[in-house]
Amino acid sequence: ESASQIFAHSQHVIELLPFHWTKIDDGTNETNGRYILNVASHINSTLLNVTDEVESDSTEQLWVTFMYSARCSMSRSVVGVVDLAARHLDQLGIKVGAYGCGLYKEFPIEKDDVLGVKSDPICSQFHRRETPNVHVIVETLPGKRRDVESGEFIIVPPDPEVVKDNAMFKYFYAAVPDGNSVQFLPQNFIDFAKTGRQVWESSHLVHKMRKDDFSSSDFISNISIVAFLDGTGLGETNEDVVSTISSSFPGLARRFVNDDVYVGIAQCGFGDEYADENDAASKRYVDCSKLDVSRLPDIKIYAPNMTEGESLLRGQFGDRRDVQIALESLGNVIRMMIGGEDGDENDLDEIDDIEEASDEGGGSCGNTQPPPPSDLDLDEIEGVEETPQLEMNSEEDAKSPPLAEAPKKPKLASPDKREKIDGGRDSKVRDRVAGFESRQQARRGGGKILGGGSGGGGGFISG
Repeated sequence: ESASQIFAHSQHVIELLPFHWTKIDDGTNETNGRYILNVASHINSTLLNVTDEVESDSTEQLWVTFMYSARCSMSRSVVGVVDLAARHLDQLGIKVGAYGCGLYKEFPIEKDDVLGVKSDPICSQFHRRETPNVHVIVETLPGKRRDVESGEFIIVPPDPEVVKDNAMFKYFYAAVPDGNSVQFLPQNFIDFAKTGRQVWESSHLVHKMRKDDFSSSDFISNISIVAFLDGTGLGETNEDVVSTISSSFPGLARRFVNDDVYVGIAQCGFGDEYADENDAASKRYVDCSKLDVSRLPDIKIYAPNMTEGESLLRGQFGDRRDVQIALESLGNVIRMMIGGEDGDENDLDEIDDIEEASDEGGGSCGNTQPPPPSDLDLDEIEGVEETPQLEMNSEEDAKSPPLAEAPKKPKLASPDKREKIDGGRDSKVRDRVAGFESRQQARRGGGKILGGGSGGGGGFISG
């Protein structure tokens, strides 16, 4: 029983098999070895209706993937309710698929991995240790066009770069690890899937920043919020934090869609000296040592006409809750400063999703995510913190980038000597919030706390 497919007889959940996933080997560390969902390319797939005599471009299919272990009682106990939710989601155009970690001979379970979440590369790429773990992901479907000679419709493969970009999207159901079967009740499961779709639809509002974007007028002329992530895939970063940043930024961008606020994500690479101008993949990365980035992940805020930003936090994010609260507070302060109304009142980052879990929590199997290491010391407690130098994990078995003798970690700025990018105006003031440097400071220290906007959690101390 422990080696069987638990959704094999489901009417609305597709039991995904290893051949439904295609491995990417493009030589880049970010996507190399990654498995992407590719159900439409297989025989008997219902995702493509070739009989429709209508030409179409490449499209996207949203999936909710239920990654389970057949040995996990929690996974087995929610099969019925997940199937009910899948029936409704199918009417909304969202497919639900289930994949058994370590269930197939292609990826046998190792001795120290009872659930198969580490042995099976399809499951391990989601960086979870518990089952079930649930994600919204995207499959890129090919297009159709009529052949000039035969007059018949033929399949047009999608752009490989679009496929890779779409495959990088994932939205994690974060309430499950600390919750119980309540999170899988049809309405809760459906709400999660619909929120994931909103995040995906808003993801195009987030700029995927390249080197030239940091000198563009859109970036320099507006208030800019940029997240810096490890693009090499070789760093020792908190996956929960990185995932929360990636899934929260689309909601932040939608909130200011009608304002002069620039929201982007930059992937830190090995440095300009290792970049190949003829390689399209290397252009996806930026040299973060020239952007005053000394740790990852980091979020910086730039005032208009400033090319040097300030980090949102002085230290590392401890967990996903830190990211959510910090971004909510940042959004409230910016909204108070610039006025106007939010572009969308929907809270796309599920700021309160952990609170939905009951006191009985911990129903998932193998939920032993280690707590993030603390970087606090007495100097920081006293208010004198020296910016920590990022220490990255070097993996001997990782593939090197295209150019020889490249480092095995992103190139970052030194806390003692930081280069500045060209363009914009230099600034010697510490307060870089737009307009605040010109205000007279009546006094220093504490003050009256003003309201924190719609979230109710942030506040601004008046001077």
